[in-house]
Amino acid sequence: MGERAEAFDEVDRDGGRQIGLTHAFLAPGPWATPAVERRCFAEVRWLVAWLEEISGELGLVFALRYNDRDLGWIRRGVTDDAISEGLIAVWERDLERLEREAPRR
Repeated sequence: MGERAEAFDEVDRDGGRQIGLTHAFLAPGPWATPAVERRCFAEVRWLVAWLEEISGELGLVFALRYNDRDLGWIRRGVTDDAISEGLIAVWERDLERLEREAPRR
């Protein structure tokens, strides 16, 4: 469901190096059905789990951002509450509501 992925390797003003991947998702629109939303949600959950694994194995820290806004951190394999509760759990509840309210065929 992601539109594109773009790698970056930058040095900030303080000399800190940031290496990462920007993954763009399609913006919600009239196509946003429960099935499409569930696929986007599954992709994000997979990505978070993959980053947790890499972070834990290599002792890395990952910052997650959405729409130029910091979401939270994955540090040494542990996802903080901002991601697990503020992103994943909220999205899951919203998806359940969307599925309940979707017209039945």
